[in-house]
Amino acid sequence: MLTIMAVLLLTQAQLMARSSGQTAFELNEAARSCMWNDMDSAERYARFALDISSRHSDEHARAVNTLARLAFLRMDYTEAWKLYSSVTGITKNLIDVVESEIGLMRICQRTSDNVSFYAYRNDILQNLRSLNEESEVLSDRDRQQLASLERSFRLESARYWFELEQLGQAGGE
Repeated sequence: MLTIMAVLLLTQAQLMARSSGQTAFELNEAARSCMWNDMDSAERYARFALDISSRHSDEHARAVNTLARLAFLRMDYTEAWKLYSSVTGITKNLIDVVESEIGLMRICQRTSDNVSFYAYRNDILQNLRSLNEESEVLSDRDRQQLASLERSFRLESARYWFELEQLGQAGGE
């Protein structure tokens, strides 16, 4: 009964979004804000954002990253890999690309693909350096997202080193 109510409310929210002109940005924000509490609603918001955004836009890439993260959280690594890998064909926005690379790095870490883990880690480090060099031209939202991505990257790297029992390296992250 509760699931039916949730679906009806979400369907109503989608109809209201269409009629009120809710943007893909707002839908992506809604998806990310409920990702940890209600993955099904987060997926619906992200899919709706995907549907209303143009194919090669930053919002389209953010919706794909959100869907990939949800697939990862559900431990569907094949789907997560496919979605994360598609982001570079959607946008050239380095923030979205770094987010997808961190996701790919996480999958490599979980599946013990060490060679690919290092390759993605090195790409991320290079992209983070480029983004930090250009940080004065980033919007406040992009700066906040960059800071969040750097924390996620450091956390995943530290987790990797910790699991390899390289505690000195883990502490350096």
